[in-house]
Amino acid sequence: MQGETAPTMKSFTATVNGSESTEVTANIADSKVTLALSTYTKEYALTLEPVAPYTTEGYAKFDYTETWIKNGYGNDNSKGWKLSRPLEEASNKRISEGKNRMYMFVGAGDTLRLYTASGIGNDRKVRISIDGEVKVESQNIGKWVEESNVHMDIVTNPAKPSMIEISNLSNGDAGFEAAEFIVEHLDSTDMTLSDLQVNGQTVTGFDPTKLTYDVELPYGSELPVLTATANRPYSIVTIKNTTTLPGSATAVVTCLKGTEQTYTVNFTVAEPAKSDDATLSDLQVNGQTVTGFSASLTTYNVTLAAGTTTATVTATTNDSKATVDINQAAALPGTATVTVTAENGTTQAYTVKIAVAEPAKSDDATLSDLQVNGQTVTGFSAALTTYNVTLAAGTTTATVTATANDSKATVDINQAATLPGTATVTVTAENGMTQAYTVNITVEEPLSSNADLSEIKVDGTDVTNFSADVTTYEVIVAPNATAANVTAVAADSKATVSITQATSVPGSATITVTAEDGTQKTYTVNIKHDNSGLSEHVIDGLLFDGRMLHNDMMLTLNIFDASGRLVLTTRESIIDLNGTVQGMFIVRSGNAVIKFVK
Repeated sequence: MQGETAPTMKSFTATVNGSESTEVTANIADSKVTLALSTYTKEYALTLEPVAPYTTEGYAKFDYTETWIKNGYGNDNSKGWKLSRPLEEASNKRISEGKNRMYMFVGAGDTLRLYTASGIGNDRKVRISIDGEVKVESQNIGKWVEESNVHMDIVTNPAKPSMIEISNLSNGDAGFEAAEFIVEHLDSTDMTLSDLQVNGQTVTGFDPTKLTYDVELPYGSELPVLTATANRPYSIVTIKNTTTLPGSATAVVTCLKGTEQTYTVNFTVAEPAKSDDATLSDLQVNGQTVTGFSASLTTYNVTLAAGTTTATVTATTNDSKATVDINQAAALPGTATVTVTAENGTTQAYTVKIAVAEPAKSDDATLSDLQVNGQTVTGFSAALTTYNVTLAAGTTTATVTATANDSKATVDINQAATLPGTATVTVTAENGMTQAYTVNITVEEPLSSNADLSEIKVDGTDVTNFSADVTTYEVIVAPNATAANVTAVAADSKATVSITQATSVPGSATITVTAEDGTQKTYTVNIKHDNSGLSEHVIDGLLFDGRMLHNDMMLTLNIFDASGRLVLTTRESIIDLNGTVQGMFIVRSGNAVIKFVK
């Protein structure tokens, strides 16, 4: 058979030209067997070509010549191989004695059933040998007819391929007339498996007669691979693996005759085992992963920054099917507990002990406020350490107070012993650092009430007999003066002086002096003309009738009242003085002056 080791050829006895017991030896080389007969001058060569295993519905047909050459396949019989007589006997359709040894090769452990064609005489006898060992001697083959179900069964060597020899024992004309041996391969209908495996392991409960199996794969398995081994090497096994899970795979066994049988394996996947993972993948306090966190470490000590007043513990499980219950710390310092419950109910507790760090001692030795007599010092700044403070006039005491920026700092104040004087504020920070603030305190001088004048001048000349205590003065100016300029100087430089000048001469100027404290004092300067040098003249063309002044020459006239105040300047010819002046009045025209009495 193809792929199998050829059977070992042994020496045997052949019948050559009617003479038996001729020793025949076989020499095997290069796939050829040369038969050398000791009493016969002709060599016979047997060429053994590879024969395909029994895997098709075709049946091997062997036609043997004297050189015993197998020449191919045939499909003219539905049972098995058909062995024909030698071609050289085709003319007389006989296989005569001494010329009819026929050979065939079969696979290891095959079972063959031999028939003969109908019409062979009952006296035809054969010898059948397997690998040189005679199994049938002088067997009458006339009864081996398929139609009557008379046959000969031959079981070959189970360990290796075998060579079967069929020898004609009939004499003379008792050859095999049109002899045909029909060899049925009894195992050609075997559609069973000898093994059925999933992923290299035989399916549990495998039985060649059992065609359906249920296999549960572990959770997470990849697609399984089904393999199968046919019970017979010439059977064909076709595997169709599943492409899904759950799913089914099949192994179809096709026997030599072409009949099929299907083995089916139904695959399911086991439910995953519930996880026992009760560990955490993260543990945080106030949003920060705990230092040194490890899923296997269950106790932690956490110190929060100084001043922290709350702590929130959060946790993340390694397994999404696990649950977390957190019992937060009720106060700080305190302890939080995280309980993780795995999918299968397993629990594990993580403990977080939380403390708060002591704050670092402050070095803040600055002030947030600095006051004198309850008022914040003007321009106060924590960084400015020296101040000059002036208190209101008359202040007799000064109290400095100060507030530290840091409540843990202390303040020591050394008040000014007198006024003016200096106060010192010393701030000591929590860590002992110090800083001094200096407040220099002065008191304003009291406001002056001095509203006196130290001098009065009229047109630059000091008023005669001026005295600060005398508030009214009469000043004589030149007869022709029309105005007079009054000036004054306050006795106190902090006092102010306001002067209202006389609008005419004669007239009065008023001087108001306001002291620093607001005290006021008024001085009055009455200004008159000096008429002592004037002479009375008759002015031509000027006549007063007691009511009307007649100015026939239309002179320019300046009319003054008795105090010397100019009341009218005119060139009119008739001047009505009613309501203008009373008593004495003076009329001036140039240097001429005349007095009238009304």
